[in-house]
Amino acid sequence: MDDINAIMQEDISGIRIIKACVREIYEKARFGKANDELIKTQLQTLVIFAFMNPIVNAIMYILRYHTQ
Repeated sequence: MDDINAIMQEDISGIRIIKACVREIYEKARFGKANDELIKTQLQTLVIFAFMNPIVNAIMYILRYHTQ
């Protein structure tokens, strides 16, 4: 059973490779779209962190010296 599963897994992987080669333009466009979405999300996160870092530092500074 393990041998059959291993062979079937290889066949499925081979089919995926052939399918990806035949649909190369589509796959590149699909990857590009997903990559653009990832970049957009990462940039939004970085902007949020860029604004939050000074605010958090100010709050910590105020709390530290206000309680002393």
